[in-house]
Amino acid sequence: MNGVLDSHTIGIENGDGDVGLQYVFNTPRDESGTAIYFGLEGPYTAEHDVSPLHFLRPFIIGQIGDPINPQVTFINTGNSGESFDVRLVIDHGAEVYNESQTIEGLLPGTTADISFPAYTPSEEGSYELRAMSELVGDEIPENDTISFEFTALPSVFVEDFEDDNGFFEGDNDWQWGMPESGPDQAHSGENLWGTILIGDYSDGPLLSSLVTPSIGLTSGAVLTFWHWYDTESGFDGGNVKVSADNMNWEIITPDEGYDDILSPDFENPIGGEEAFTGVSDEWQMETFDLSSYEGSWVRFRFDFGSDISINADGWYIDDVVVYGGGGGEPGWVSGEVTDLLSGNPIEGAIVESGASLDTTDQSGEYTIELIPGVYSVTASAVFHEPVTVDGLEVTEGQTTVQDFALPAPLIQADTTPIDTTMEVGTTSEFTRTITNTGNADLSFRIFITEQDRILKAGIHLDYLSKEGNGGRVTDATGRPLNESAASSLEDIPGTILDFGDEVFAFDPEAESGDSRCVGVEFDGQYFWVTGANDLSTRFLHKFDSDGNLINSFEQGTISDWGWRDLAWDGQYLYASDEYELAVINPATGRKIGELPMPTSINPPLRALAWDPLTDHLWSANFRSNIIEFDRTGQTVAVYPNNLAIYGMAWDDVSEDGPWLWVFSQDGIPETRISQFDPGSGTYTNVSFQIPDHGGGDDALAGGLCFTTEWEPSLGVIFGVLQDTPDMVQGYEITPYSRWLVVNPVAATLHPAESVDLTITVDLTGDNIIPDTTYEASIIINNSSSETPEIPVTIVSTPETGIDDRWADLPRVFSLHQNYPNPFNSATEIKFDLPIPSHTKIKVFDILGRNLATLVDSDLPAGYHSVTWDSREASSGIYFYKITAGDFVQSRKLTILK
Repeated sequence: MNGVLDSHTIGIENGDGDVGLQYVFNTPRDESGTAIYFGLEGPYTAEHDVSPLHFLRPFIIGQIGDPINPQVTFINTGNSGESFDVRLVIDHGAEVYNESQTIEGLLPGTTADISFPAYTPSEEGSYELRAMSELVGDEIPENDTISFEFTALPSVFVEDFEDDNGFFEGDNDWQWGMPESGPDQAHSGENLWGTILIGDYSDGPLLSSLVTPSIGLTSGAVLTFWHWYDTESGFDGGNVKVSADNMNWEIITPDEGYDDILSPDFENPIGGEEAFTGVSDEWQMETFDLSSYEGSWVRFRFDFGSDISINADGWYIDDVVVYGGGGGEPGWVSGEVTDLLSGNPIEGAIVESGASLDTTDQSGEYTIELIPGVYSVTASAVFHEPVTVDGLEVTEGQTTVQDFALPAPLIQADTTPIDTTMEVGTTSEFTRTITNTGNADLSFRIFITEQDRILKAGIHLDYLSKEGNGGRVTDATGRPLNESAASSLEDIPGTILDFGDEVFAFDPEAESGDSRCVGVEFDGQYFWVTGANDLSTRFLHKFDSDGNLINSFEQGTISDWGWRDLAWDGQYLYASDEYELAVINPATGRKIGELPMPTSINPPLRALAWDPLTDHLWSANFRSNIIEFDRTGQTVAVYPNNLAIYGMAWDDVSEDGPWLWVFSQDGIPETRISQFDPGSGTYTNVSFQIPDHGGGDDALAGGLCFTTEWEPSLGVIFGVLQDTPDMVQGYEITPYSRWLVVNPVAATLHPAESVDLTITVDLTGDNIIPDTTYEASIIINNSSSETPEIPVTIVSTPETGIDDRWADLPRVFSLHQNYPNPFNSATEIKFDLPIPSHTKIKVFDILGRNLATLVDSDLPAGYHSVTWDSREASSGIYFYKITAGDFVQSRKLTILK
């Protein structure tokens, strides 16, 4: 046949003019453009032939009461101009609509778009729309009619995201707004949801979820949406899940199926699941049959998973429609939350069930909206014990009343001050009682804060010395420090060690030869470091407290990277990878067993920490949720997280804690330490960045641990920096008292129970100074609304019977805090010399400039003081520093004018 195929599309467009379903047929034409048809006797051309080409505008599924506005395109496929009538008939069991229009002078090869009067379906069911041409003398009557089925449903849910985000909830990479990458424009209008609107989606492992509001489904329900995607094919991608209870989710499959199953090899959180993956090239519509959820209230979740490498534009979603969705009404639970003991309303209480929650107002009242069904609803409030009601039935369109009366603990503590004089070298015990007078369990934890604390000498960076140590840069204890920590030692102003200051660092890679050091833990005597050894043999390395290698043990795991972070419970080490949560005997360095792995996050458990109070473990895997779980592998709690977590450490000594410290691959360099509150399940605003001593900003966070055993006056965090070389670096988090000890440090009291605190004052340490006042507060942090404090004031006296030559002389070098401080003109600085010494006292500004030299002479042993007249100095913070022989110490002072 000498001719070409002319492709025609029968399409049904939605209200924005976008074709939803398309049917393609081909009409052969000769070289002049005349249509050629085939019959029993062979091909022939038609002089008179017109036909309907396709429908425009109406949905193939719509809502009862919404009008259909039919438009049909007609084409003249003959070779002469024609005038003729066209007709539209709608059948719904019987004919319910019949309208005609006239087309005048339609030229050969041209089309005409004809609008018919609107029709409004009033009943649920199927409607057949038939369009036909009525040309008298039409030579090909077989092509004079086209039709399609229209289904009218009681309700339709439509969201195009133009005015707002549609009350969709997106986490991690999901963002709502106008795209400036990927497809560069929405499918319709300007706004959509996408995995990063400007730039590529994040490297993982990361799961980003977009959740719809609750939608009620009627019979014949169908989900459709338009999407555009560009991902690492076979490794990154997304799928759609549905839940009828906000807790259990299952994948639903589109009519045309997903593209592929995502690889589980590179830690994609949805690896092993079917997904849209690769490149869509253009906007595509997907359709999902929801008939199995008829009569249910559901939510849909768009899950996008990315693995640890290679990213692209991402996944973009627009124009979400649920035909047969939105029918019926939700139900509500409403009531009042009060205090069980007083009966008073509680403002700010949280009442929640699954993802639905509300906060009570001043009257203690709340209302939450739920999908009809049976629920567990929990009410909780600060300083109260939560109460859960199970089996609460929620009915469509109805309000269920549920009041809550929350029990609360009340603390009664003996806070009589401890104020006494003690001889150096002695200890004393005191007792104070705590009682729970409330009607709920009372949990408490003891913290000690000291007034004007003098931190132990020998751990400050300004104590650096290079003498007698082979050229290494060390602190006063001889521990090595990085060379970059010191430049010129002459006249460096002293700095009081403060939160986040570095106290120690060592290179485990140089000692062990392992270039893939990952996790770290300190067991009170030894450092333990995990290593992948260039992804070959995996080792657990043992170092002494100065960073010297003692031994290395093979892990015996089949994981490529081996064990990641470590945890320590005072008896055993714990380590995790993709396959196991190992229990390790520190006496042998060998695995002696396993704990069950939790299932609430995908392995590996990249970060690990142990809480001594609950005997629970905490973990996370990069940007996964943070989970708390017990030794049976049962998840206790799940908390949202947006950081790339690699290490965790539990801190039960810092004020207002306990805290969970998180080491994540965030910031520049990617070595951020952040404080997480396990009580509220949220991050605080406390964080700092660990410097990259290897140069540049390419270090990555590894494992993390917290200890008070490495330096007896400090709580210190140690983290592994994955770099060239890998480093273990330690940072001061909090001062830690050894002269004042309280036991028990934590406990839980049932109503009417009591416990005696044994408070021990120990003045036997080397740093105890005679004729010195030691002051502290014992803070009883607890689950009630009160925070009692026990003030402690101890005046030390010289030991009885000491040599007369020491009776009137200080026993140790000391630089005291200036008084008054802050001050506005002059202040007195006291200092103690146990032996005659050439002494210098200098004052520096915060830039290290020497403002004044107060002392520079030989002085006898004894108690001394000097006054600084600061009238020429402006308000601000300054430092004063003493050098007396080998003794060097610095303090901070403040001028206020």
